[in-house]
Amino acid sequence: MGASLTFFWGRWGLPLPLPDKLIYVRGRPLGLPKIEGEPTQAQIDEWHGKYVAELTRIFEAYKGMRPDFKGKTLIVKSGDEKKEEKKTK
Repeated sequence: MGASLTFFWGRWGLPLPLPDKLIYVRGRPLGLPKIEGEPTQAQIDEWHGKYVAELTRIFEAYKGMRPDFKGKTLIVKSGDEKKEEKKTK
């Protein structure tokens, strides 16, 4: 049995309500297998792909609840892409 913790924050970094409505959604549990020893890169890629797919599904399903997000697209960058961006800056 597991639990997820959600930290809420508000105006000025204090626990005061923001003037906007807070929307909280959760995705389906991934049900990660128990892997003995070090996971292979293929296993990491497989489960990372499943996580990103679920994250994208949630974003697309609920982005319409916020008018400022209706036209936005979620972009998930890998660690390698982030390193390349830093090199080019």
